[in-house]
Amino acid sequence: LKRCNTDSFNLAAECLAKTIAAQANDGRNGSWALARERIGQYLQGLGVASDEYVLDDASGLSRENRLSARALSAVLYSVYTSSNWPLYQDTFAVGGVEGTIEKDFRQASYTARILGKTGYISRVRAFSGICQTDQGDYLFSILANGSDGIKTLVNSIAKAVMDEYEAN
Repeated sequence: LKRCNTDSFNLAAECLAKTIAAQANDGRNGSWALARERIGQYLQGLGVASDEYVLDDASGLSRENRLSARALSAVLYSVYTSSNWPLYQDTFAVGGVEGTIEKDFRQASYTARILGKTGYISRVRAFSGICQTDQGDYLFSILANGSDGIKTLVNSIAKAVMDEYEAN
């Protein structure tokens, strides 16, 4: 999970999905079809409607994948409110420190306080995670389609959350 979230190692994500499927099938047949079914059941259990997601692969590289920001936020909130949060939080890329956002958020007010999982395919950016502000934690999920310059915009949104909820 750390390799998936910190470094966006896509093969690890595919393997994780197949592991979920195998565990659901007594350790046999870790198929992508069963993984898609189990992940869909999990999302629906969180109240995510079936029209808010299409799962074509686990790596996120397929243009057929569709997830709403609400669906991603529901997953993030579910983990945040569980006893697994410390373990899961430790798998995130850390702004200004490590992973896919190591070169971002290097200003002192953001470094090691914006954590998350990024996603990217041509002209599409995703960033979901947590801003650890003076007023408490803020979970976010930002999805953007458009020009190649959207990484700056996505990061600016996370910075704006930090700026808004910092002590003055």
